[in-house]
Amino acid sequence: MQRTREIATLLPAIHPYPPTMGEVTPLIAGRAFFPGGCGVYHGVTQSALPARPLMLFGQDFDTVAGYQAACKAGHESDSPTWRGIEAIFRAHKIDPAACFYTNVLMGARYADSNNGPSSALADAAFVERCVAAACRQIEILRPSVVVALGVVSSVLLGTRVCGKKMRCPTAAQWSGVDAAELQFIEARSWPELNAPPFAFASSLHPCMWQSNTKYRSWVGLHGREAHDAIWRRVSAALKEA
Repeated sequence: MQRTREIATLLPAIHPYPPTMGEVTPLIAGRAFFPGGCGVYHGVTQSALPARPLMLFGQDFDTVAGYQAACKAGHESDSPTWRGIEAIFRAHKIDPAACFYTNVLMGARYADSNNGPSSALADAAFVERCVAAACRQIEILRPSVVVALGVVSSVLLGTRVCGKKMRCPTAAQWSGVDAAELQFIEARSWPELNAPPFAFASSLHPCMWQSNTKYRSWVGLHGREAHDAIWRRVSAALKEA
């Protein structure tokens, strides 16, 4: 797939990585988020994406140990993140093969846990390079909908792409994301990007959505109802594209 190969060419410009982050090479052949894998549901065997795919942006690619385990398995399919994504997609009739799975921050963290803000956030220059590359990913893939997964991704993309002013990612909470009205934004042109109009949404991270739905609110809805309403609108926007 030419577009995903072009996205892979962005990685050299990410260097240098901070000491808290490891570069994720070699490529995982099976299902895995970019940059650990090629970012598509069926891995290297998938021949194409739709012209205007859905893009999911996670925070970073797991821990270094998690990446190494995925390399050994040949995929990262058996994880809470992927199980959560598949449950959401089934509920809202979204084709998982019509999505590009990526991250805002490149690399994997040297840490015991992949929960919470990435250790990469301490290096402002690295974060800036990664966010610039995330914007370039959008320009290359020309999605119909972009969904940020989790608070940190929502703040990083919401600040750069949507022009919202929010607290720094390490201090951000869902109340701030929702106050910035990033739950779902209808398709529009974005001044920061050379890309066709696309919709933007912020979602709870798939591995946390069942426990964290209480933190979301949108159009008078709260908790699970707000979370489900956001994904219904994402699904409808994909059909409208």
